[in-house]
Amino acid sequence: MPPNSPRSPSAFSAPALPAFLLAAALALFPQSAPAQKILRMDGAPCQGDLAALGRLTGGATVPESDIRRLAGRCVARELTITPRAIPAIRIGRLEWTPGALGSLARGQMPQHLRLRLDDAVLLPPPQDSRLQTMLADAGVLGNPFNGTLALTPGSASGTPRTGSLRLSFRNGARVSLRLEMAAAGPQAPGGLKALELHLAPGHRQPNPVLGAIMAAVQANNPAHDTPALQAIARDFIRARLAGLLDSDGLSQALALIDDLPRPMQPLHLAVGATEALAPVRLLGLAGNAPPESLFADLEFTFRYGN
Repeated sequence: MPPNSPRSPSAFSAPALPAFLLAAALALFPQSAPAQKILRMDGAPCQGDLAALGRLTGGATVPESDIRRLAGRCVARELTITPRAIPAIRIGRLEWTPGALGSLARGQMPQHLRLRLDDAVLLPPPQDSRLQTMLADAGVLGNPFNGTLALTPGSASGTPRTGSLRLSFRNGARVSLRLEMAAAGPQAPGGLKALELHLAPGHRQPNPVLGAIMAAVQANNPAHDTPALQAIARDFIRARLAGLLDSDGLSQALALIDDLPRPMQPLHLAVGATEALAPVRLLGLAGNAPPESLFADLEFTFRYGN
């Protein structure tokens, strides 16, 4: 986040969700076949997928055991992924659809994407930093979690593609994200039809996603203390979001800011579109176009608290 004056609404442009959510995206497969029918097959395609995962995250992927292909899916154990931009992630068991990671690395969305990770944890960086301290305080580092990701294809009749991401942390925190995407066609560019995000806090700790965002904001604005950042956030919400949220949603968004840096209530965000939201429309947020003019056909629901 570039530095801005303490009262500039544009200074509170929340960073993207941490890249570990993408690296940690992993999903449930159908029930495995009976043991006598499980075949061990050539693991070369799975090894290629792990190399693609390294390219996708901009770092290295190092499994400590052989990569297996079992009953039509790839399995790696004791895997360490070391991206360049975020803390390394240690995964006890990673399972995925063969070929899916390679497609993502090539910039293609696979028709079927089903991945799962178990016993994963974000590791402290090799050198101490202000960000590391904040991430540890927010319960992001050293907090084991499991994760699943699933993507189902749409149909020629117009059924949207759906994607779901779920993360569950050992301290009780949860992340759930569900998307519906309209397929592109001759008369339609495709895009987002619906989004639903739910963040639940852990025991005596905020949700790691909110904690990571707050830690990143604080680390990139060392001259601003928490009251100053809260003031920036309130200005941003009133200036940029008032036309998108109803009165309850606006007041609850401000309640979330009041609870920073440790928001301890569940957060729910839902977005519905009468027409698919093409990604190019989001570029308007980088300029001075008011959000209500860009998203007039969208319905936003925001809730913070039980």
